[in-house]
Amino acid sequence: FDREMWRLRLLVIERNPSLLPALMGATAELERVLAEAVAERIGAPPTDPYPALVVAAATSAVRTATRHWGAGDSGPDLVEVIVDVFDALGRGLTPPT
Repeated sequence: FDREMWRLRLLVIERNPSLLPALMGATAELERVLAEAVAERIGAPPTDPYPALVVAAATSAVRTATRHWGAGDSGPDLVEVIVDVFDALGRGLTPPT
């Protein structure tokens, strides 16, 4: 992943808030499809909110990791940041010591 390209993408979105609805719409559709896949995999009914919650937490974690990684000039690679963020989710968001 190219850190500078991510920075430019974030800058474009920041400077052009009119792009947010399209971005949010694409994200919502992705989350819907992923939630359906999770529900099917665990055998949950379509009305169960758990699959959507899992997907929302996962996509939020990736989005947070990507923003954090893209904001720095150096540091760990994106995969390491994503692993750290998912580790935090796995610990129940207990603050690091």
